Amino acid sequence: MGRAIDTDHRLRRATLLWALALLAVLAIAGVVVTTVNARGYGPEHAVRAYLDALHDGDGSRALGLLGATVPAGDPTLLTGEPLKRSVAKLKDVDLTVSDRNGEDATVTAHYTLDGRAGTTVFPVHRAGVTWLFFDRWELAGTSLPHTTVTFPGQDRARVNGATVAAPKGRATVLSFAPATVTAGWSDKLVQAPEHSTTVSGLGDARAVALAAQPTPAVVSSVDDQVHRMLDACASQQVLAPAGCPFYHFSDNLITGPVSWRITRYPQPALAYRDGAWTVQPLSGQAALSTKETDLYTGVERQLHTTSDFSFTATIEVDGDTVTVHPRVTGPDATG
Repeated sequence: MGRAIDTDHRLRRATLLWALALLAVLAIAGVVVTTVNARGYGPEHAVRAYLDALHDGDGSRALGLLGATVPAGDPTLLTGEPLKRSVAKLKDVDLTVSDRNGEDATVTAHYTLDGRAGTTVFPVHRAGVTWLFFDRWELAGTSLPHTTVTFPGQDRARVNGATVAAPKGRATVLSFAPATVTAGWSDKLVQAPEHSTTVSGLGDARAVALAAQPTPAVVSSVDDQVHRMLDACASQQVLAPAGCPFYHFSDNLITGPVSWRITRYPQPALAYRDGAWTVQPLSGQAALSTKETDLYTGVERQLHTTSDFSFTATIEVDGDTVTVHPRVTGPDATG
């Protein structure tokens, strides 16, 4: 009888110990689940996964995580290398959760982009659980930001290293946020220095304005053609070289050889207007050396004089070839 009571006592004691151990395990498991859920599956987890997709250049994954609607626009920056470039200088990212209210929360990303501090706010929503215990948060969805690139007179621009169409000099380029959008252009004839803008808000509307400039090769070609035209004028041994902007009138008899020399060449200044290159009026100076005889006294003397001149010109572009057409007024001038 005593043995039965003792056995029953030990059994109850063992059961109690097992129950206490189970409760301890459950408590520890609860703490672990809570900790893992908070650190690995909290609201910021969705934002972190989205930013990782941007760094990977995986636009499809980023778009799926963001749940954003895609407005009309050029999608070049939404994938691949242009996307990677948009976040290449995104550093020091710190995510904080605020305004948590039941199934909704706000995650703020603090970071530096191109060396400047910035923030992007992400609304997130609890969409259920995964693995029975862990919260599954999703970005609440919004509309993608866009940047308007204007490039008057051109039909293309280069944005984050990729060529995008710019009908009538205008392109609407979609991007993610945060992002750097850098636009510019350079070919054999036209260049536009790069300009950048930072997209920080999911609904941002940014703008980048480009201005066409001639390349050094174009300026050099125009300058060379103007030089050759004036040198050809100076080689004519007459007082009024044909088709040239400089000349000299004299009431005396010219008795010596006529020699012209260009003492100051024009400095061409080009501009791009209404889809065509224009050149500002060109001005310079030529020096004349010759001998003349006074018709009244019969005295011959050496003549040295200078002639300031100016003329206009038009620029013709055929493929990669630039041709200058001088427009000269004066004695025996043509054009």
